[in-house]
Amino acid sequence: MKNLSILTLFLLLYTHVLWAQTEKVVTFLPSTDHVDTESRGEHSLSKEGVTITTSDGIMGYDSEYRFYTQSTLTLSTISGKLTKIILNGTKSQPPSNFTKASTGTLKASSDKTKLTWTGEAQTLTLTNTSTVVWVTSIEVTVINGTDESGKAVPELVFSSPSVTATIGEPFTSPTLSKPDEVTQVEYQSSDISLATVDKVSGAVTIGERSGTVTITATTQETEHYQAASASYTIIIKNAYVAAYGNYPDSYLLVTDEETLRDGDQVIFVHMSTPSGQAMTTKQTDRYRDDTVLAGFNADGSVIHKNDYALFTVEKSGDYWCFHDALGYLYASSNTQNALGTRSDITADAQAQVAITNNVARIQFQGNNSYRFLRFSNSLEGFVCTASSTNNEPVRIYRKAELPTETFQISDANYATIYADHEVLVPNGVVAHTIADANGTLYYGTNYNAGEIIPKQTPVVLEGHEGSYAYFITNTGVAAPTHNMLRGSTGARDDEPGYRFYKLAWRSDDDHTAGFYYDTPDGKSIQIAAGKAYLAVPEDEAQAKGYAFNEDITGIRRLTAESSPHPVYSLSGQRLSDNAQQLPKGIYIQNGKKIIIR
Repeated sequence: MKNLSILTLFLLLYTHVLWAQTEKVVTFLPSTDHVDTESRGEHSLSKEGVTITTSDGIMGYDSEYRFYTQSTLTLSTISGKLTKIILNGTKSQPPSNFTKASTGTLKASSDKTKLTWTGEAQTLTLTNTSTVVWVTSIEVTVINGTDESGKAVPELVFSSPSVTATIGEPFTSPTLSKPDEVTQVEYQSSDISLATVDKVSGAVTIGERSGTVTITATTQETEHYQAASASYTIIIKNAYVAAYGNYPDSYLLVTDEETLRDGDQVIFVHMSTPSGQAMTTKQTDRYRDDTVLAGFNADGSVIHKNDYALFTVEKSGDYWCFHDALGYLYASSNTQNALGTRSDITADAQAQVAITNNVARIQFQGNNSYRFLRFSNSLEGFVCTASSTNNEPVRIYRKAELPTETFQISDANYATIYADHEVLVPNGVVAHTIADANGTLYYGTNYNAGEIIPKQTPVVLEGHEGSYAYFITNTGVAAPTHNMLRGSTGARDDEPGYRFYKLAWRSDDDHTAGFYYDTPDGKSIQIAAGKAYLAVPEDEAQAKGYAFNEDITGIRRLTAESSPHPVYSLSGQRLSDNAQQLPKGIYIQNGKKIIIR
């Protein structure tokens, strides 16, 4: 009987613990849960303590949420844990295009219209690695409750689960909401080379590299609440990517309809202003919205901007059709200047195209009399008109990949380059200029993946061994100052008063990479055109070579007195802009560890 009583007591306690756990399902439906705009971009929705955020999508339609290629969908809960996510969608643009999850397991249904995530997380990020996804509902299962002590999980929530920051521009951190009793909060950055955070105030300082970093707030246990944490993500972009997107595409004017090809990708532009306007992804009941062009390249091509509507050209018999993620453009009315979007091809979506003096005459067929694609100054959007002479004419720009070249990084993990054109740094590579301060060499200006090296700017490249393809751009970005690297044209350089160094091993027996004399006395150098070499004034040239990452005579990551980068403690606290003023120890500067001896 005594053993039975003990078992009964155990079951009662166990049941109490189970009862303390509560499970709820929060369902997001586009018809009832949406934002107030139909524009494409970064949007968030919150409901019953759950927030969903897209980095590039549309959450303003009644029928579906749309998530574009390479966009992310982030789901978070202010308390408890996410344990199951179900995305329901369509066969044509299935949710199974989300193929990457920050944690947990993904499983698609056999017809790919249903994607299920299972796991346990307070924040989950899914990445769309394929084409646009249409989601008709999102079901989020959350387990919440108290622990064995009866203490509740505090509701911690940031004002935004995901934000974007641009390097060099002011940044304001999201604010944290929490119970008044919870007063002890400590903030931490997942990568202090990207962003540091004051552990008490939560103020964030953005670094000089692009990437994604998570800021986490952790609270201490109190009399009534468990310890808990909440986080948000910062997507850090350089100025070029923030303005023009992650892909280096340009768009060339189509001057002859005979050059149109099935599968071309185009944008529509009108030239009512000197800068021009481009059609966007925002569709109203009567017209497509427009936005000012980002600008023109030197060759007259258009610089791409994220919100331009990118149409695929499709041949349909003797006619042309144009479709984007929203559907096929078509003349949608017989009584007014209306341009619409539909999911299938009809005669009103089939067009004849003729181009004269660079102006495109796009005439949709079918029964509707309002069928010429034009721009309406009164509606400030692209419409269909009854006559091709009404309103503003349209031009077609075709997507043209920028020219590509390659460079090779050796097993030393370094290379140099000097080009007469701008270079868009490829993934996996960082480029550096080299500067000098009081005889100490250090990395000056850094160019990370997605950033542009100005033309005729010699740099040293750092990355894993391999061949890298890079895009040639033409944006006019300014060249850096105080660069001790020189670019080679293949001729000999023997300018008096300098010592010259080439990228090499220290010796055949010592494979320490760095810059070393090309001649025994270092007074001249001759290397292949397109490479870079180091020129150091004689009164500062203290060695026959400068090795990377050495503490005595070498090119250091950043240890100079006049280094322009602030110094942080290992915990992320900003200390000084002058490393030499600090006591002995290990610090972080420009995202790298430095040693002050």
